[in-house]
Amino acid sequence: MKYLKTLGIDPFVIHDRDMGKQNASAVNDSILKAVGDKNKVVALEECMEDLLGYPEPNENKPYKAYQFINDNWGSDWDGINPDWRSIIERLIFSRMSGGNAYSEVAASINKD
Repeated sequence: MKYLKTLGIDPFVIHDRDMGKQNASAVNDSILKAVGDKNKVVALEECMEDLLGYPEPNENKPYKAYQFINDNWGSDWDGINPDWRSIIERLIFSRMSGGNAYSEVAASINKD
């Protein structure tokens, strides 16, 4: 991640928290360490599928998410899942206004 910053890229990460799953905390700690700023990491409780509203698949998670979104959301921003839309809107607004909503978004999603 430090190399991204040298390129002028200031990343944030949204990932599954996966509490209770084997090795999840080690992976989560590695993500936080790589980003280097807890206010730029949003750990969803417990997984993206819970937030989006469909059962977690056993395989092909990225494709299944893509398929679900295309089948259910269409091209209208207002048709997007309100929880997901709220996260993205707050992050976009923060970047456009020069503020830092990372901590606000994280606080609204992370409860620990």
